[in-house]
Amino acid sequence: MATKQAQQGHDIVVTTAAELIGVALLGILAGISDDLGSIIVILMWGFLLGWMLLHTQQLGTMVKAL
Repeated sequence: MATKQAQQGHDIVVTTAAELIGVALLGILAGISDDLGSIIVILMWGFLLGWMLLHTQQLGTMVKAL
């Protein structure tokens, strides 16, 4: 009887596809109007700042490496 194993790299493909769809959606929304584009840019900066706050330890090791 064969054992069932997880497919190698499946999570990377799914994560990359979800990120590309999200960026495309944000790009489409930002192109609708100038006001909405400004809101989307602020939202993306918020995502970046949130990620940086959640990963301060990793960022500290990167800064030390410089």
